[in-house]
This record gives sequence, structure tokens and C-alpha cells, in this order.
Amino acid sequence: MMEPIKPISRITDDVVEGKHKCFVCRKEFSWIAIVKGKHTQDIVEKVFKADAFANAVAYNTGVWNKNKAAGAELEIYVNCPDCNCKNKLSSRIITWKTDH
Repeated sequence: MMEPIKPISRITDDVVEGKHKCFVCRKEFSWIAIVKGKHTQDIVEKVFKADAFANAVAYNTGVWNKNKAAGAELEIYVNCPDCNCKNKLSSRIITWKTDH
């Protein structure tokens, strides 16, 4: 008997990315963070070209666009690749949306 096929999550749905100017040295850099899924840092870094790898912490649920999208509000912690200062940012990830 064959093993059942397990669904593969889309890596683009499981990460958030962005650009930020460091609060201390003012240099701009791009970052990427895994929010959900079982993706490893080395795979994500190969798929996405970012200057820094960040940590994401979900702290609240949210509903946006007149109840047409829902997800989680995130705090992003990322070290600047130039001065190594830890920066705290805000982001969100959409976990559900409607086309209507």
C-alpha cells in the first residue's frame, strides 16, 4: 500500500519579507522571516535573496480590507548586517482571504 501524499506548503505563503533602514546606522537592508511551516533557514535563504534573516513573533490576530482578509500581526526582530544592532519592526501575514 502506498503512503498518502502529504500536501506541500508554498514557501511564499509561509514567509514575510521587507526592506528596512537601520535605526542606528541608517543603512538600508532587506530581510526575510519564516512565520509558519517547516522550512529551514538555509532553504529560505537560497530561494529569497535577502541581506538578513529575521525572527517573527505573532502577537495578535487581525482582519483587514473590510473583512475580506484575515491573518496575524507580527513583530519582526532582525539584526542589521552592517552594525549588528537588533531592530524591531511590525508586519503581518495573511492566512485567509476572499476574492469577493
